[in-house]
Amino acid sequence: MQRMFPGRRWLTAALVTTLVAMSLVAVACDDSEDDPTPTPAPSTPTTPAGETPTQAPNESPTPAPNDPTITPTPDAETPEGFEEALRDLEEQLRSGGLDAITARLLIEEYLCKESDLQPGLGQPECTTAGEVIRAILLSGWRSEGGLRKVESVVAFLQQVNGDHTPDATDTWGSGDFDVYAFDSSVDRAVITFMVECQQNFQCEGSVMRVAMVLDFEYEDGRWMVSRIMNAFVLFEDFLEPTEEGGAYFPEWERLD
Repeated sequence: MQRMFPGRRWLTAALVTTLVAMSLVAVACDDSEDDPTPTPAPSTPTTPAGETPTQAPNESPTPAPNDPTITPTPDAETPEGFEEALRDLEEQLRSGGLDAITARLLIEEYLCKESDLQPGLGQPECTTAGEVIRAILLSGWRSEGGLRKVESVVAFLQQVNGDHTPDATDTWGSGDFDVYAFDSSVDRAVITFMVECQQNFQCEGSVMRVAMVLDFEYEDGRWMVSRIMNAFVLFEDFLEPTEEGGAYFPEWERLD
């Protein structure tokens, strides 16, 4: 695939976080209309002529707890650092859902070509030649995928997250998010969880287990997700690696 620049040009995860936040703007606007009473502007006290205005003592602002502007501790670019980052990811998934993956998306700028507009499997999500899309690789297990616009990927993750059924159980355990296994030799991990039965799938009951295989790259002090492969069927290939699934995890290891 042709890139705009000789090397890959990556954008920060802040772009993705902004996309998620944009979905909240409309709600915020509606809430503001519920209270038509304007907020009075604070009045500024006046000092009588000839008097020296009294100055308030200098006070140091108290830092807010869990300040989102605090820079997270960098991940270590080592096998041990990769494993520790996965443990952090699991904790974040269980507390905040798939937004934890959204926050780690490593987004690529791609310059669309005429050939990208032809119908076919694995084509990037382009609409016009010369268009620059911000995208990430998204695919399904045993099927073709390709570069998908970050907006599409975020929408997909939000939809799946909305169908999450953490209280469900099966022979694999809880339906909650679980970073099940990893392979630091290829910087890859598989997460599994349960969701409501998805459209066009046959389920035993009302829920189904899925797996997501995540490829990681180390960028700016963090392990970032550079590719997502979904397994809505045959997820077992990665939880008990078959010959096909094991090819993706030559040194498969359970994350205890």
